[in-house]
Amino acid sequence: MKNKINVSINLDEISDDLNQSIDFLTENKVKFAEIRTINGKNIVDFDLGDVKNIAKLLFKKGLKISAIASPLFKWYLDPTGGKVQHDNFSFDPSLNEKQKKDYILKTIKIANIFETKNVRVFSNLRQDGVDTKEIFKDRVFEYMLERFLESGLNPLLENEPVCLISKANDYLKVLQKYENKGLKAWWDIANSYDVGDAVNEDLIQSLKPYIEYLHV
Repeated sequence: MKNKINVSINLDEISDDLNQSIDFLTENKVKFAEIRTINGKNIVDFDLGDVKNIAKLLFKKGLKISAIASPLFKWYLDPTGGKVQHDNFSFDPSLNEKQKKDYILKTIKIANIFETKNVRVFSNLRQDGVDTKEIFKDRVFEYMLERFLESGLNPLLENEPVCLISKANDYLKVLQKYENKGLKAWWDIANSYDVGDAVNEDLIQSLKPYIEYLHV
């Protein structure tokens, strides 16, 4: 992790209204924004033409995009899935392999439009009969890593409790396994507390080589 840390705020955690979010950031002299949903719609479901218009507006206001807080892999390994028990930010998690790959390719284009290298990813939603080791057999996850590597983007894995990888030991195993393919950590400290991990010096030192993005 670089010594300099830039403070960034997710636009939809300020307001669903893009203009209100922009006003808040400029008034408080925050130069970086993180993008997830705008007007209640997930950024990966916008037409690319609309994405370009949003980017132009943000750039005109002097804002830079720290990351795309994408919903990639906050979906089911088995597309039959199940009832979503959490907020999936207007994103349908029951997708087939082609749909997943299409979203991966579209997200790369969106990141390029917003001129950011950082994209949050997850590790598939938990569901009956699927354990944490399935992430190592997921062809689509490998596909994402390869496409991101080719595109010069940073796939940043969040330790999301509703996903396969959330506990520290599992998180470290995946980060170590795919480090050579560019995978880094989007570490949400609250998530570590939520799953019962001891957030102490040992954990921090273990994660330190992989942390690219801190979510607090």
